[in-house]
Amino acid sequence: MGPVSTTTASANPCASAVLKRRIFIGSSSEGLDCARHVAQVIASDTTTPLLWSGIFEPGFLTFEALEQMLAEADAAIFIATPDDKAIIRGRPLSVPRANVLLEFGLVAGRLGRHNIAICKYGGTELPSDLKGLTVIEMDPSEPPPGAPPVSSDEFRQRAEDLLKAWSSRLLPTAEMVPRTETVHGYTGKWTFDMHLDHWRGVDIDPLSYAEGSGSVELFVDATGKTGHGLAWGHLTFKLASHDRPDQPPFQGELRFCHEISNVVCDPAGGICFTTRTFALQKMMASGTPPATLGSLSELPEPWPFAWELRCGAAPRTLEGCLKADNPGRTSGTLRLVKADFT
Repeated sequence: MGPVSTTTASANPCASAVLKRRIFIGSSSEGLDCARHVAQVIASDTTTPLLWSGIFEPGFLTFEALEQMLAEADAAIFIATPDDKAIIRGRPLSVPRANVLLEFGLVAGRLGRHNIAICKYGGTELPSDLKGLTVIEMDPSEPPPGAPPVSSDEFRQRAEDLLKAWSSRLLPTAEMVPRTETVHGYTGKWTFDMHLDHWRGVDIDPLSYAEGSGSVELFVDATGKTGHGLAWGHLTFKLASHDRPDQPPFQGELRFCHEISNVVCDPAGGICFTTRTFALQKMMASGTPPATLGSLSELPEPWPFAWELRCGAAPRTLEGCLKADNPGRTSGTLRLVKADFT
């Protein structure tokens, strides 16, 4: 597949609009200043921080607010500050507030560990089960006896650089497509509509049409860099005969099923993949087909079809185009709508 244009989406259905990734930031009340600082660090033209103090409104149950946040956020950062004292195996320790760890567990289980980071302040002790997650030390630890002290400003700058690098690798999803699984939010079932402007070398003029609809079942891994699936549906067509206006149009309906491969999500929230036909059935046809269409009763060569999709204006919607460099070329526009919240 070739490079994707970055012009305005309204001018080109395959154009890429900048979609901001949305990152929830949770902390205790005591850690709110640290949370505000982290929000300032990650805020950019491509990242919107969602601070917990702006989500948990008075009278709103915390779990209700978390459920709503999970439908909107692409990732989360939790602030671990030394809020409480505890004695574990005879050792006095400073630990985060219990509700912060509770919220962390809920969100990490839903968004997946790839999309969660912990910013640890002031020598806070974390449970050993959290090892292997993205934990960023925001304050230097006490140096060993005789070792030179570490500059707090330099240490904090390195920590902030790590935080920015982590957040820059996150992939956003279309509005109201929740990332509430341990796989990418685009996993699941979609419905689609398709409008062709060229079909196997035949121009679809104003007196003709070739339109389809159906379903797409996708599985995208947590990183958004690979996946697979199926696309199936039907194509109805009516092709006017301009050489012989007295002839009836060639019209009919096809059923098809495609295998999906080469799935890749991009930082703008779009998704591209390739499909190949492995089942084709002529339901009905009448009239004389153009020579380039050949026999619709036979399965064509397994030409690759490139689907290039970007976030649409409506929630849970992707829009874009379909292209195939088969003999005579096939191209058209697409609109996908998430069929369920997976």
